[in-house]
Amino acid sequence: VMRKFATPVPHSDSPPAHTVHVYNNLVLPSPAKQVFIVAHSYGGVCSGGLLRDPASFPDLQKRCPAVAFTDAINTITRRDAKDVRQFNKERVINWVAAPHPLDTPCGTDPDGGNEERSAGHTAHEWTSASCCSSVFKYFDDAASRGVSN
Repeated sequence: VMRKFATPVPHSDSPPAHTVHVYNNLVLPSPAKQVFIVAHSYGGVCSGGLLRDPASFPDLQKRCPAVAFTDAINTITRRDAKDVRQFNKERVINWVAAPHPLDTPCGTDPDGGNEERSAGHTAHEWTSASCCSSVFKYFDDAASRGVSN
């Protein structure tokens, strides 16, 4: 009912399009030497949009040593470009809802190839808070290593 009165927001036709627009207009021109991404749930879909975007991806390859998903939907598949799949496999860890202690290996995403670990909680909405310490350790370790292409 309210949609007929809503004003469209430019570049926000979808959450992935909005994410790409924000990255390309705010993050890309920034002087930050490193960029880290945390994406929960549908944020994984938005992150996939960044990896597929021809303007964002080269920058991510240079400045993003690690991406943390928290029970996120990973849309990277075998149909994506080889360098996108490689980035996903090497730099993305998804902490998933599981009945195991925090950081217990839970396998590999069958399509994306990235590692999956237990978030230490079985409820989707608690995965981010539950694995926060592991995510920051992952980022600290990745920041020390930097990005290798």
